[in-house]
Amino acid sequence: MVAPPSIAKAFGAASIVVGNNTTLTLTITNPAANTVALTGVAFTDTFPGALIVATPNGLTNTCGGVATATAGTNIVTLAGGTVAAASSCTVTVTVTGPLGAYVNTTGAVSSTNGGTGNTALATLLIIPPGPVLTLTPIQANVIVFQGDTATFAITMNATVPLGLVTFSCAGQPAGTNCEFSAPPPTPGSGNVLMTIQTFRNHQDALALPPGGSGTGPLYAALLLPLLGLVAAGLSKQNRKKTKLRFVMALSGLAVAMALVGCGGRHDDGTIPGVYNITVTATSASAQATSNVTLTVRHR
Repeated sequence: MVAPPSIAKAFGAASIVVGNNTTLTLTITNPAANTVALTGVAFTDTFPGALIVATPNGLTNTCGGVATATAGTNIVTLAGGTVAAASSCTVTVTVTGPLGAYVNTTGAVSSTNGGTGNTALATLLIIPPGPVLTLTPIQANVIVFQGDTATFAITMNATVPLGLVTFSCAGQPAGTNCEFSAPPPTPGSGNVLMTIQTFRNHQDALALPPGGSGTGPLYAALLLPLLGLVAAGLSKQNRKKTKLRFVMALSGLAVAMALVGCGGRHDDGTIPGVYNITVTATSASAQATSNVTLTVRHR
């Protein structure tokens, strides 16, 4: 019993720029189990959409028989071919077309003595000139204060299917990370949000507000008992007891002021400044970058 032939196909390039051509090669194989040649080998391949045979057609045929591929049409055929035992042959043609994604499946290959075999599939992308993936910031410059979240909206545009697209950034403030929303499906266009969380300077529990704000009431509270003791000391009664109380109050005040002095702001937040950040989108077949600017101010 003779096994049927098998067919495979491949475009010369996975994608081409519109206006250019590429090859389509169909390979027919006589299975290794066969000890005789396959005869009467035939197939028909009808292209999808507006994909057509280019001019000139670039037709070559190593299978014998009659191969046809008329320029400007969307069909390639082979009839009456022969494939020797344990060998293969090819039919090659040049194709072109307008923008689009073309998923091309052949008809089943067959032979007179081996019967009907499989079909074959290949995909060609015809893309516009220029990059297939671009990033365009909607907010190119964002200003925040320490502790705020910076948000950038970036438009991603893909002209061809790209599969998984991932985002990354470089140049952001030390200690911060860029978080990204999910990108739009490709091909297509949509916005991606990038957020960067900044951090405020750390405050001790006994820290005074920046610039000394609020220190007046604190020191007034500390001084009032001392002033009361001073006033009492001005009287002639109980001077020895008052002096002792005065010394104790003065010592307490010194300790309290020392503790207050230990508090304060630590400059451990996001460092103020201007940051030029590079945003990168990457897929298996394309990459795009864009730049944004983040300004972080003192709070």
